[in-house]
Amino acid sequence: MRWTFLIIVFLLVEIYAFQAFKTVSKSKLKNVIDIYELDPIPLPTIDLISFLANWNCVYKGLVLKMVLSPLEAIISPQYNKVYKYNLEDGLSIDSIDNKKLRSKRKLVLDALVNSDKEVYETSLIQDIGVSKTILKDMVNKNLIVEKLIKIKPDFSKNFIKSNDIKKENDKPLNEHQKNAVDKINKSIKKNEADCFLLDGVPGSGKTETYFETVQTCLDERKQVLILLPEIALTTQLVTRLQNYFGEQVAVFHSKYSMNERVEVWRNVLENKSKAGILLGARSALFLPFSNLGLIVVDEEHETSYKQFEPSPRYNARDAAIVLAKLHAAKILLGSATPSLESYFNTAQNKYGLVALNRRHGDVQLPKIELIDVKEKQRKKEMKGHFSDRMLLLIQEALDAKEQVILFQNRRGYSPVVECKTCGVSPECP
Repeated sequence: MRWTFLIIVFLLVEIYAFQAFKTVSKSKLKNVIDIYELDPIPLPTIDLISFLANWNCVYKGLVLKMVLSPLEAIISPQYNKVYKYNLEDGLSIDSIDNKKLRSKRKLVLDALVNSDKEVYETSLIQDIGVSKTILKDMVNKNLIVEKLIKIKPDFSKNFIKSNDIKKENDKPLNEHQKNAVDKINKSIKKNEADCFLLDGVPGSGKTETYFETVQTCLDERKQVLILLPEIALTTQLVTRLQNYFGEQVAVFHSKYSMNERVEVWRNVLENKSKAGILLGARSALFLPFSNLGLIVVDEEHETSYKQFEPSPRYNARDAAIVLAKLHAAKILLGSATPSLESYFNTAQNKYGLVALNRRHGDVQLPKIELIDVKEKQRKKEMKGHFSDRMLLLIQEALDAKEQVILFQNRRGYSPVVECKTCGVSPECP
């Protein structure tokens, strides 16, 4: 009985809504100006949204908001207004003169009659000095006809143009770099998701190794994403990328203007048949890639890849690994000091390990000496904050007219208190 009652109520509501819809007058209905054509967000991006929402226990809408960060790309189509003389009413120049029109309106009509094509609103405003209000009034009086022309985004500024770029500063790779490139390139040509940890000492040429693998991916007509931990690092790398790959490079991060980000976002979504290089920080991870072939995470150990505020709180490096798997793409984690978890995954054979143990050009690594300051303090061999060995080397460098850099990694930060004599740290019971 209860279910029958609910069904009857539901049917009555449906009938009432249908009748209400039928009684809406046509004058109250809005005209559809245009249908905004937009490709759907690719399935891997949707899967990434679902994964991050479940993994971080947040609503999918919060992740979707990051994907649609340049919201103007989908909700604000831009139009140009154009006007033409209304021939449908059978008006002529003579009949226009008979009308008591003001001089501005006559100038507009003369310009439209003498023009072979439609005239843009901006041209009428600049050339004649007419206001938008006058043009709107003339449209309402059927003297002229207004038409909206959608502005198509221009993707020619900073994205794909040609894959035949003359490389500048093309340095020959050493044996270790060639081995690393060959190993990664063989994987790129297979449609499998592989993750590599590029463990290279400072100056070993990790960036040149990136470039060679990026070129292989471009030859396969696939997109490339290069992630950096900080926005400040993009300036130097984008210059090198442009010298190497020309205008195939696009940059995406929050310091760029909204129009520039919208242009890149739409380009990534719509240019499915072309390959391109995207460089950016965490936010670039959520671009709607449709044909992603390679992700490079530079300085993968950096904590800057972690977003703490606002929610969702995620690690861009780990999210990049998931995104690569969804696209069946390759991911390259590069660092001179790999994170513990990445290095452990190589030991478990989850990641491939590619090592660059020598600096480019066989440049020798600097000599490093470790001095036990606690022991010297206990023996009272310290003068102030510096050991005798450090003071001696500083003096030798100054005598040789050389410079000295003293690097202090932190100031004013003391998580523990320790005894300078024995090194014991007291703990609260």
